[in-house]
Amino acid sequence: MAVQDEYLDDTIYVEGRGLNGDSCAGCESPNPAFRCADEECVGLGMRCEKCIVKAHQHLPFHWIEEWDGEMFWTQTLNSLGLHVQLGHKAGSVCLFPQPANISFAVLHTNGIHQVNIDFCGCQPDLVRRTQLLRSHLWPATVFSPHSACTFISLRQFHTFNCIAKIPAYDYYKGLETMTENRTREKPKDLYRTLLQCMVEWRHLKMCKRGGRGHDPSGVAGTKPGQLALECPACPQPDRNPPTDWRHWPAELQYVFIWIVRLLNAKYANFRLRNKLVSSQARNPTLGDGFAYFVPYNDYIDWVKRFVDQAEISSCSGFAAIFLANLKNIKGLRTTGVGGCCCGRHGFWLPNGMGDLQKRRTVWIYLPQSLKYCNMDYIFAQAVKGLDCMIILSYDIACQWGQKFWDKIDFRITEDNLIFLVPKFHLPVHLPSCQAPFSFHFTPGCGETHGEVIEENWAVSNKAAGQTKEMGPGNRAVTLNDIFGHHNYRLLQNLDKLLGQRLLTALHQAKEQSQGYDRFHEGLEMNVGKDVLEKWKILVEEWEKDHQKPYRNSLKKVEIQLAKEEHEAMVRGTMVHTSSATVFLVLGIDIEHRQRHIEVELKINSPLTPTQTLAIQRQRSLVLRHIQQFCLLQGTFMPHLRDFLTAAQQCHLDDPDTNMPEKIKLFMPSELDNHSVRNAACAGKIWEQEGQLRQGEAIDALNTVRQGLRARTLTNNLKLKNVTGQRHNTQAQGVLRQIDLGINSNKIRYRKKLQILKDGDVRGLNERALNTEELAQEEFLRERGLLNELQGAGFASPGVAVVAGDTGKRTLSWIWYDMSIDPEDPEFQDALRVEWCKARAQSLRWKEEVLLLCEEIRQMREFSLWKARWWRDQIGRREGISKELEEGMTAYALQHAVFEEKRAELGVRPDIPNLGALLEDVLDIGKINEEDEEIAGEMEGI
Repeated sequence: MAVQDEYLDDTIYVEGRGLNGDSCAGCESPNPAFRCADEECVGLGMRCEKCIVKAHQHLPFHWIEEWDGEMFWTQTLNSLGLHVQLGHKAGSVCLFPQPANISFAVLHTNGIHQVNIDFCGCQPDLVRRTQLLRSHLWPATVFSPHSACTFISLRQFHTFNCIAKIPAYDYYKGLETMTENRTREKPKDLYRTLLQCMVEWRHLKMCKRGGRGHDPSGVAGTKPGQLALECPACPQPDRNPPTDWRHWPAELQYVFIWIVRLLNAKYANFRLRNKLVSSQARNPTLGDGFAYFVPYNDYIDWVKRFVDQAEISSCSGFAAIFLANLKNIKGLRTTGVGGCCCGRHGFWLPNGMGDLQKRRTVWIYLPQSLKYCNMDYIFAQAVKGLDCMIILSYDIACQWGQKFWDKIDFRITEDNLIFLVPKFHLPVHLPSCQAPFSFHFTPGCGETHGEVIEENWAVSNKAAGQTKEMGPGNRAVTLNDIFGHHNYRLLQNLDKLLGQRLLTALHQAKEQSQGYDRFHEGLEMNVGKDVLEKWKILVEEWEKDHQKPYRNSLKKVEIQLAKEEHEAMVRGTMVHTSSATVFLVLGIDIEHRQRHIEVELKINSPLTPTQTLAIQRQRSLVLRHIQQFCLLQGTFMPHLRDFLTAAQQCHLDDPDTNMPEKIKLFMPSELDNHSVRNAACAGKIWEQEGQLRQGEAIDALNTVRQGLRARTLTNNLKLKNVTGQRHNTQAQGVLRQIDLGINSNKIRYRKKLQILKDGDVRGLNERALNTEELAQEEFLRERGLLNELQGAGFASPGVAVVAGDTGKRTLSWIWYDMSIDPEDPEFQDALRVEWCKARAQSLRWKEEVLLLCEEIRQMREFSLWKARWWRDQIGRREGISKELEEGMTAYALQHAVFEEKRAELGVRPDIPNLGALLEDVLDIGKINEEDEEIAGEMEGI
């Protein structure tokens, strides 16, 4: 930098007196020796002792420097005789001043100060703590305070702690270091003063913002959850009643039922642990149950009822269920926090938090089961008092929802509570859970993903280190405050967030609707309108009843073949006592076991003695199965030897029994061509093998996909939660087993794909992923279809559909294959599935537009209600002083005006021609007057 020397010189220049050393800036006496070291006193200049004290009569926490003729030394206003008089208005004199303790210390934003405090003695009713508080000093104790923190220091730390999660220890150490750097002495220890003042500050700030000071019943009259900051965009019929929905399209009027609902997300967080420090008796919670945590005593009484409960999820494939048990839990009071939040906007719910316990004798909490009794109570408290439809997003909802109704007396009926699994968590669940618990296939959910609570935990986890060491009361107050600040920051940006979402939803709804309409028109031409009506009836019935799973897999093919063999036996055409399916499935099972051994040997080389024993046992089992297979092979492949080479016959007669994983089985598919297979095999068992191989390939591919997702999630969980060499070693074992499954199924899929040499990929390409677009383009080019499709702009009617199971999907080449016969039942089944997906996608985006419009309106109505509520708080308390009444009125009006401005200005997404876009996307002839008014405001009309 060209001026770095100039900057350096000027920073050294201010270490001297500069041009201010000739005379006092106050009284113009010669040779002044004092100046203020705090940069806030701009232009104060050099002053004499009397003038420097007078200038700081109302700035008692500034540092002073004294010139000794050669350099500056730090001085304090306390040593220069400054006294701070409390209990009187500025400029007045107290007739009976009462000096405080000589060592009265104050913690301020620039350090720790010794201050001469004089309390007022002429007003006996004005106690010392009140005098301090009215002077913006928070006393450390209720009686005879000897130290205090300035309001501005508490406010500063409060902000830093909520945003950056700076611990109180680090903040205090910073102030202590600043003080030592000036005085060259260690100041009085005020760390515990800061802790005590801060927990009281957090609690009473929350009470103040919740209007408890305006309520005649005071803090004691606070109801559970009353101090939580609520989501203004969520439905609350008594505060933001629903809109008139009769102008909506008939096919979307059902969304009205869902708009008067709460979408709730819940999950357990094992990062927010708490050590066994202090106790509830020594460190009680201020405002227990007032905000986000459930009331402690009622909660613990509930948990005690389920001491012996042990519920392990039978569905979710998350490795977190295992990894959670690896964490060190010795010396912990709680192993984490379970929570509920608004699933659309991320607001933590009132009374939607609770600690997860594990103790050796009193309670037994199993982290690997998420201890349903904890989550039962937390969820019930979070939605207590609600009388609306609730959609619950929970990563183990498929398991938890089955037993929820057996344990808790809940006012909401089963018809009004729907359990779903978040979109990112769903792929690792069993196939039977994929569709019934999917947001994508549930009417009324829009494009909600259900993962918002994970984003919330990522923010609050930054406070895990500091809250782990706190007592139970301080921790609860701190977390309540952090959760409240999280809600406040969401509220500040909610209007922009909803506007951005609406803009995206409008474009996506239009695009997806056009794609679905073209697909629908093409299907009408190919399969007929009557067929589509039947499909619509089927999918609507399925949406009402999800107990109709469809799974194309190896097991399904086995069942189909077994039925065919049974029918053949009934007809008397079965020639063998053992079925061909048994023979083929046995061979496929042997191949799977062989691959497993090969992968184990490759991954675990060199083997430990334990691993060597396990491999030997597996080899013995495989060898027994091969012997059984050879006996059946003579029956179902009687002429096999006629078509083998001499080397192959030698291998068949004398295999290496020490390495059974290398033994070749000579399945029908391994023979050279169709004519050889026909001659070597009895009947058409090679065709049956083809069916089994196709189902097995689909199973293998799905397993690989699940394994890759599970590996990513497991590794992330390990990095975030697992510490210590022993636990990391155990976690690596989990990852090793996942890798083993991925590699084994990868080999399994490739071999089955190689066996299916006829090029029929209908069952193997269920959907096209974004990463496969180049491969699709190459495939179309090879088949001569690319130019034709590009010329048509992919818009011509026909069997074309978007692929994928998310809201934004890409075109799959398989649906442009015009050589496929529309009368083919299998093809019609595939088309029906893709039509259902496209229909769901189009409807979800339209629902998203409606939901966002309604949320924007609800947010405005809630702000107007909140403004009225604050105005109603004025004058509620009687018999108070005029000054206190004035403060209460001013505070209530501040919040009322703020809410009115939010309703007037805040809810205005910058979307040109919003009304026209809504009519175009939703096909609404006449939009609601309220929506039209909002649209006009948004466009600045």
